[in-house]
Amino acid sequence: MQSNYNRIRNYDAEILAVSMDDFEGAGTMIANARAYYPVLYTTRDASVPEAYEVYNLHNDLVAAPAVFIIDKDGNIAFSYVGIDIGDRAPTDAIVDALKKIERG
Repeated sequence: MQSNYNRIRNYDAEILAVSMDDFEGAGTMIANARAYYPVLYTTRDASVPEAYEVYNLHNDLVAAPAVFIIDKDGNIAFSYVGIDIGDRAPTDAIVDALKKIERG
């Protein structure tokens, strides 16, 4: 995601990662991914992933990888929920959704 950060920011969008890790664990993930976008640390609090219905989908007590694009009115305009820990939303799908929002 970091490699496409500027491409996504061109649509006046922001990336916010949500991590259920504690501060140290999330910091390790950020360093490994070289992620320089905002991260919400929930410190093992599942309330945010539960609110988006992505917690424990695979009976692993973690949040499934997911992307939600929330428009300026607060509505979910795009969502992608991975079927396993390695399944990530394609960047082109994210950019296409942002283009659609931009066009109205």
